[in-house]
This record gives sequence, structure tokens and C-alpha cells, in this order.
Amino acid sequence: MSLRPRTALALLVVAGAVLTGCSSDEGGQAVSEAPSTATTLPLGKVHDTGRMQVTVPPPRPVTTSARAKPQPNAPAFAVDVTLTNTGPEAFPVVGLFVKAEVAGAPAVEVYDDENGFSGGITANDVPPGGRETISYGFSGAQPGPLVVSVDGVADVPVTFTGTL
Repeated sequence: MSLRPRTALALLVVAGAVLTGCSSDEGGQAVSEAPSTATTLPLGKVHDTGRMQVTVPPPRPVTTSARAKPQPNAPAFAVDVTLTNTGPEAFPVVGLFVKAEVAGAPAVEVYDDENGFSGGITANDVPPGGRETISYGFSGAQPGPLVVSVDGVADVPVTFTGTL
């Protein structure tokens, strides 16, 4: 099978665009699709995606309840994630993923109904113009550098840093 020169050239351009991470706009022009970089902010600052605002204030110390999992009656810390929907559609909280690290080590998430730590499972979707605060609990309360990563509100995770 033989290709016309114009068809062969078009296939080469498409193959080159795929290999270099480019696509074409409606006019056939190559558009760079460079990967987004992560956003890092101090605790308490607001990250605005244009459709959603997210903020994580400094953590607060708590003691887990007798029914908490995996560690009952233990020192822990709470991280509140506040979402404000500035977009035209409801935001499904079920797609939110929050994790924490203290002094470079992953913190274990605590599930504790008495302290309101359900991992966001019981949170409502955030309607347009609405605001929702979801509390996450993590075991341990040793002082150190704290990194909280919120994934699911932007193309890349939003990271908040501070001290526990």
C-alpha cells in the first residue's frame, strides 16, 4: 500500500505530536500540553482553581474516642479541608483524597465518628456557591513539619505545609 505525500506528511505530524505531548486545536495548530505543576501553599492559605477554592487551616490536636479505628483513645490531630464551589456544577466530595505526612513519614488516617472523621464518606456534594468543611483525623501528635495533600480538586494535588 502506498501513501500520497500529503497523507504521509499528515501522519508524521500527528505521530510527532503524540510523541512530544502536543495536540492540535480546531485550526490544526499544535498546542503544547505540558503537565501541570503541583501547587504548594502554607496552611491557612486559599488555593483557587477557578471552579473550586480549597483551604486547610493549621491542624488541631484531638484524642480519639474508644471506638476509633485503628487506634482508640490515642493522641491524634485533625485536619479540616474547606471547599468553596465557585463553579457552575456540584462538586462530588467522594472524589477527594487527603493524606498527611509528619516529619516526612506518612500519617495513618483515623476513622472516628465521635470526632467527625469519616474520610469524607459522609460529606455532601458541594453545590454551586456552596461551602463544605470535611474533617480528617490522623494518628500521632508528635511535633514536626506537616504536609497535607488534597487531591481531586485540581489537575494535580494541592499541598499545604506547616508545623504540627
